[in-house]
Amino acid sequence: MNIQQVAQSQLSNLKVGTLHLRTGQIIQGNIHKLFPNNKAQIQLGTNQLIAQLEASLEVGARYHFQVKSTDNVILLKVLGDSLDSGPNSQMNYLHLLRQLGIKHTKLNQEFVGLLLRNKIPFDKGQLQNAIALLNAASDKGQAKLVLQDMILNKTPITEALFQALSSRFLGSFTERIVTLEAEMQQPHTTDTKLKQDLLSQLKQFSGNSSEIRISQLSPLLDSPEIVNVLKVIGVIDREIPFSSWSNRVNQMMNQNVAPVNHLLQIDSPKQLGTILSNLTLINQQANSLLTNWGELLHWNITKNLPLSNESFANLKQEVEQSIFRLTPRNLDSFINNPQQLKALLADIEILANTKNYVKLDSLLHHMLKETFLSQKQLVLQEVGLNYEKTILQSGENPSNTLKGMLLQILQSSDGFIQDHATRLLQSINGLQLQSVLETDKALQANLIMPGKVFGMENDIGMSFEGKRTDTGELNPDFCRVMFFLDLTNLEQTVIDMQVQKRAISLSILNDNDISDLTQSLKPILKSGLEKLDYHLSSVIFRPLTMKDSTTPNNKVEVEKQQVSYEGVDFRI
Repeated sequence: MNIQQVAQSQLSNLKVGTLHLRTGQIIQGNIHKLFPNNKAQIQLGTNQLIAQLEASLEVGARYHFQVKSTDNVILLKVLGDSLDSGPNSQMNYLHLLRQLGIKHTKLNQEFVGLLLRNKIPFDKGQLQNAIALLNAASDKGQAKLVLQDMILNKTPITEALFQALSSRFLGSFTERIVTLEAEMQQPHTTDTKLKQDLLSQLKQFSGNSSEIRISQLSPLLDSPEIVNVLKVIGVIDREIPFSSWSNRVNQMMNQNVAPVNHLLQIDSPKQLGTILSNLTLINQQANSLLTNWGELLHWNITKNLPLSNESFANLKQEVEQSIFRLTPRNLDSFINNPQQLKALLADIEILANTKNYVKLDSLLHHMLKETFLSQKQLVLQEVGLNYEKTILQSGENPSNTLKGMLLQILQSSDGFIQDHATRLLQSINGLQLQSVLETDKALQANLIMPGKVFGMENDIGMSFEGKRTDTGELNPDFCRVMFFLDLTNLEQTVIDMQVQKRAISLSILNDNDISDLTQSLKPILKSGLEKLDYHLSSVIFRPLTMKDSTTPNNKVEVEKQQVSYEGVDFRI
């Protein structure tokens, strides 16, 4: 199950509670009380209402109802007799399909039963269209879940929308971007400007772009010690004073210059991220080198002597395989003389000095935040989520968006590129359909981001839901925010953040025991929220999936796995 499916299954559970009846819809209900003039109190799902009935009914019995009117009083028509609740309950679905004039095959009964058990209202037209698509689908189980969500979200039941929403079961957004990018780089493909533009766009989403943005360097302005470390390992030209380098960065920030690769001696932002995330390891390795070689180097330098040939070869190999292994610096021109040994020792001492890394944690956090915000803006602005809306409102074709370029490439290509471009386009259509769900008083917005930029193989999912303000925006004091992550070490994780009067209750859903692992992050989270005028009221941990086995007292038993972790996957 990919993270889009995890997100959808969690979100579907949130939507069923509120009932909005429309004329023609069919739903199952219980009669609670009867009143004069054929009125009754009826339980429909989790909702109770008073309705006008077209027939006399029995208190406590269950029926299928069809909505005839939703004016001042809801008017319900009873479909058939009261429902069986015993071993013959499947016959209820057969009788309903007969009432509606729809074939009562086993598959059709299963689907209508799925809707009724989940308290999802539907009308005859929706059911007919859904059953036609269900019977034509190759994967019936997958199709039932997609069609259920379409009816729940009031999405028109059409072939094109069904295919778009089904795409989440066939591969993640990240996977489809990476697959198309790889295919477009094959030597047999024709090189055109459109292909180069699309490839450049795909690389920004996959994290393979070679362009380093100024926002990725700005955090270094407050960390001269880290800059000094980066000079030693060859990331920044060590001949340039920190003041001169920071002035250049500030100047380019003011001029909004992009990219800024010339300020560094590396090839890509991915390489920069790898080096920064390994600085703690480099610090440890430098201290190990001092322990192993410090005394000998000091003695030879004091005596103005080179090392023995064997010692020099061993030192050079150990340095290259440790502190310089992942960095641009190498020892190709390193010579065995006292002057160069002294310079190397000085560099190792800089890398071993723990004081130079005091700001590393906040620097990494800042850079991750900047990357996250940058990628979010890239998805919102460049994927083409508002492609049709832009054409409708301004008459201009946003052909430079990812969706716009995919539509163009489909007209000028064939074979594997066309197949992969079609699948990616279906994914984007699915993202558009699920991006915003609105009612008069509530709003839910969903966003999927490719995870490759953050070192993840799958998507990052986000959902924002809550009451609308008078201006139509989400109320930040009363809302719910959910993150859906598929992490390398912790695997599938859901972070559920509920906000009530700016007090935040955080639930972390994961099938591993991670409570101890996250204790050190709580103070950082609490401090960050306080800066935004929010208060962290609680953090609880729950399993993401429940085990099937039950104990004698009917409580679900959750198996906790003890896992060893190397580093933290991702920080929100």
